[in-house]
Amino acid sequence: MATRVHFHTPDELVDLLATLIAGAAGGSKVRWRKAIGPVTQLPTWCNIRSNWRVTPRGSDGERAVVEQAAAIVRAEHPYIESQQERRGRLNS
Repeated sequence: MATRVHFHTPDELVDLLATLIAGAAGGSKVRWRKAIGPVTQLPTWCNIRSNWRVTPRGSDGERAVVEQAAAIVRAEHPYIESQQERRGRLNS
C-alpha cells in the first residue's frame, strides 16, 4: 500500500515543488524556490478544490513551469493543514 504524503506547512510544499522542478527542468532548488514565490493558504470554505496557491516570479517561461508543476502537485495534494489543525495534531 502506498504511503500518502500530507503537507503540514507551505514551506514543505515549496520544497516539493522546487525538488520536482529542479529534477525535471534543471537548475538549482534555490533558484526554483525563488521562482515559486510564496505559497498562500486559502480558506477551504471558499476554495473547495484546493486550499493553496503559488505566486510565481521570474520570466514567462519560469512562471509557466511553476504553474504546471503546481497543477500536477495540486492534483495529488490539494490541501495543506491549517495552523489550528497542526496545533491539534501536536497536542494529541
